[in-house]
Amino acid sequence: MALAAAIFTLLGVITSIHGTYLMTLAFHPFEDKDVFLNFSRVMFRFATLRWKSAKRMTKKAAFFGEMNKEDRSQSLTGLYVLAFSFVLQTAGAGFAIADAIRSSHEHTNTIQNRQITLPSEQ
Repeated sequence: MALAAAIFTLLGVITSIHGTYLMTLAFHPFEDKDVFLNFSRVMFRFATLRWKSAKRMTKKAAFFGEMNKEDRSQSLTGLYVLAFSFVLQTAGAGFAIADAIRSSHEHTNTIQNRQITLPSEQ
């Protein structure tokens, strides 16, 4: 069950990234891989405390992004994909909880089935 929890949760995260990408496609002026490159550059600047540089990059991207016309059906598809990702993540959480409960019961049963012999009883 732990493996199912990890798989469903990871699939949910990956699906949510794709849904978010589809929803926000109209806001950035980049092709597929360039979105990730720009994101990485901006996040690196934030991580290295170069706030002004990061803000300048996002302002440029926003300016050029205004030239894109929104494809509402694509944005709506992204919303549906994002909602489905929550279902996957919830299933992953359910498997994790079930695994924790099962492990707890197994541990309790193991302790109850052990016979403890005190040194004075030997």
